[in-house]
Amino acid sequence: MSAYITQQALAEALGGCSTMTIWRLRQRDDFPKAYRVGGRVLFNRDEIDAWIEMQAEGVKA
Repeated sequence: MSAYITQQALAEALGGCSTMTIWRLRQRDDFPKAYRVGGRVLFNRDEIDAWIEMQAEGVKA
């Protein structure tokens, strides 16, 4: 079973960005899907890690 992280934890993991920045990222087609569970917005940790890797590879190219 994959681990899920909250929107706030994701914001902190991305360098302390705001939840509004997370909202903007969610509007992009390449950003991992968010899941709403019990009123909380959650993200699959594996999908987020893969997205971060893709972003890092894009910077190297």
